[in-house]
Amino acid sequence: MKGRWWILVVAALGLVMAFLLMPKPNTGMDVVAPDGGTRAPVPGRPDVEPGTVVRADGGGPRPERDLTRMVTGQKPGMERFMEHRNRPEVIYSGKLIAPWAAVRYILLKDGSDDAKALADELNQGVLTDLRAIRTEEDSRAAMDALEPDMVAAREKVGASAWASDPTVAQALTRYDALLTEYHQALDSQGVGTAPEPASAAPVPAPDQEDP
Repeated sequence: MKGRWWILVVAALGLVMAFLLMPKPNTGMDVVAPDGGTRAPVPGRPDVEPGTVVRADGGGPRPERDLTRMVTGQKPGMERFMEHRNRPEVIYSGKLIAPWAAVRYILLKDGSDDAKALADELNQGVLTDLRAIRTEEDSRAAMDALEPDMVAAREKVGASAWASDPTVAQALTRYDALLTEYHQALDSQGVGTAPEPASAAPVPAPDQEDP
């Protein structure tokens, strides 16, 4: 086999020469432009001008669209959707997710059984309910019902061993501020506000000390 390598070389050279010597059509140097003056006739429709697009049901050409009858503006139902999305409880339910998610992150990062249990409680409680408010029909009633649960969760986290964690302390402070802003937004719209249950004492920031 080693002594016949030259046969493979000759065969390869033969293929290359055959390709180079194969005659090619001479199309010339000019670019052939398509003939746009001839249109194909419509099969079975000698009464229709060649090149006309006809309907599949055999009807005549498609009529021109009346652009003056086109509906412009918002889609039906968008006004109601925008009104719901701009409600204070819907806006602040989305904002309140962030501090609770930060607390849950620290608890999961801790990894202990007690921390995991509290993280699951927050996820299945206030976090799930806050996400649901954005799609609730009566979002205000849902937010009013959730507030006592959030206050209880805030007290529980504030009294836990993780309250001194810088991230948890900042998250609870942010939660208090957002809840206050939410009630101020309700007052500014004249829709009233439910009385706030007593909450736990604010957790001092990491750079502050208790008096």
